[in-house]
Amino acid sequence: MAPAQKTIFVIASLLLLSVPNTVGYETSNYNSNILTSQMENGLWINDTININGSTTLDPTSVDWVLYDVTDPYSEWEILREGHFFTSVTPVSDDLWTWELEIGVDQVNCTCWLEIGQPNGLSKEFMHRIIFIGVGPHNPVLSPLHEASVIVDQPIDISAVGILSSGDIIDSQILATWCYAPQNACIGNSSSAELEISWDNQTGENVANIEIDPELFSMTDGAWKFTYTLQGPSLLQSPPIHLRVYVDNTDPVVSLICPEEAMEGEQVLVDGSGSSDGVWGNNLQSIWYVTDPSGYTWVESGDGSSGLLLDFEPDLSGYYTVKLDVIDTVGRMASNSVNISVSNIAPQIQLSMENSLIINPDSWQFTEGEEINLHPNIIETGRDGEVINIEWTVNDEFFSSDTNISISDIGIGIHTVKLVVTDDDGDFAEHEIVLTVNAKAESNAQDINYAAILILILVLVITLFSVRNKTASKGEINQVPKWSSKTRAEEKDKSETEKESLLWDEEEFSERNE
Repeated sequence: MAPAQKTIFVIASLLLLSVPNTVGYETSNYNSNILTSQMENGLWINDTININGSTTLDPTSVDWVLYDVTDPYSEWEILREGHFFTSVTPVSDDLWTWELEIGVDQVNCTCWLEIGQPNGLSKEFMHRIIFIGVGPHNPVLSPLHEASVIVDQPIDISAVGILSSGDIIDSQILATWCYAPQNACIGNSSSAELEISWDNQTGENVANIEIDPELFSMTDGAWKFTYTLQGPSLLQSPPIHLRVYVDNTDPVVSLICPEEAMEGEQVLVDGSGSSDGVWGNNLQSIWYVTDPSGYTWVESGDGSSGLLLDFEPDLSGYYTVKLDVIDTVGRMASNSVNISVSNIAPQIQLSMENSLIINPDSWQFTEGEEINLHPNIIETGRDGEVINIEWTVNDEFFSSDTNISISDIGIGIHTVKLVVTDDDGDFAEHEIVLTVNAKAESNAQDINYAAILILILVLVITLFSVRNKTASKGEINQVPKWSSKTRAEEKDKSETEKESLLWDEEEFSERNE
């Protein structure tokens, strides 16, 4: 591990810095069965470091470094380093004991020993705080808490205390704190000796420290909290810096919305004015909406965007909207509003089949023709699910279907009415006057009679024509083919017959007189 990386790692993970880490248990590796040692932190050595332990990893792959961490906030100086244990003894196929001997003559420091072994793609580490040389050596205080804490009531934090000499019970924890919203103190700082209790856990002396915002007069906001370990010789450890976020006040819920709304329209409820004091409106929100039927649904969100609710009421009546806001420490506040939602009456758009005219007042049809009426009913919210439809023809109930067809209603004038009623009793109606005309049969009969007369006339003409032709042929057939008389002789004979007949008639007439 490079020196710069080690500095970051140790500062971040162990020594004297306000970062999430533990020194005691993880650093000591007392509970590890991979790379272990019974050597405790805080051993005071003058000339030679002798440390032993066991490992389940290949003991031929190892590296170790000894750093000077007397000033943990400066760049750490490498005092000694190497790549092998001093000696290794096999115990079984996957267990070895080892010893490491490091000469530290003329060294005077608070030192950090790091031993590492590869373990697959990762690496196992073991760390120890060692006091080397005649001293004096300042105590070491290693935090067991995060770099920042959120406080709304007294809380306990812990740290491991390490002394080069003396009894840890005779040590003190000294603290200072100031209001620091931007990580720099504003105003005066306060200081006090903290009441602590010491626990010995697996070889480590752990100090339990209580932070009471009320006792320390910490108001809502961000505070810089620093504490050190002062040993019996009055030497102090480097300070531990901790960010303390105090939130002792419940958030405040602010709601802005219209008192009245229309059914089916969008309603915006604005809770962005809700605040957690100095912490702003970075709140978790939970919305509850109860409709007039008593049904409640829930919506939740984080941050300012979650403080806006947009919904569409689909029933008329009173809606109750409730907002719960929760801050970072779990404090919750609530507020609610009532919104009166008014009903919107239905609308009718009536059209005739094969026509683009909407809501005509009258229409004409021919007897026997089918009449198709198609209304478009416009309704909001849930009213469309419970809407009532009634058709009447000449004030008599006809149908409750949306689309209807009418036929055989007879010649004359008829009144058709559509009434649409929603669940709130609001209604819309449209009336149309239908005129049914008789079929134009007279013209058709005249046309039929004329056709019949023409047909009869044609037949008569045809019949006479055929008869004349037949008669002409008969006269011609009466003259025998052997007759040698001429037409002149026939004519003379005819005239003689006529004269004879004339005389006979005159004689008959004289006799009668």
